[in-house]
Amino acid sequence: MPQTNILTGMPSAIEREERRRQKESRDRKVVREAVELSAALRGEGGQRILGYIQGVLEDRINEFLKSDPECKAMMKLLGKFKWKLALGKAASEKIVTEHVGG
Repeated sequence: MPQTNILTGMPSAIEREERRRQKESRDRKVVREAVELSAALRGEGGQRILGYIQGVLEDRINEFLKSDPECKAMMKLLGKFKWKLALGKAASEKIVTEHVGG
């Protein structure tokens, strides 16, 4: 005898199949939306948005580098060797590239 859900009165196998179909539908929707967003971000307007986000990230990273005692010490050490690194810029570029693609 097939198992029945005592709350709904429906066979459990039918409910499992329905949940599976709903999950598949949600998954397809998420993938479709991700593809659409990716395509939009590759256009001219999307590049402006990504540039803005990257700029904000760069500013926040640079602010952190200036305020964190450990980062300040490392930056001082680099300065003694006359090395200048654009860490905020490099980090923000890496973050955007990893999340959106190059």
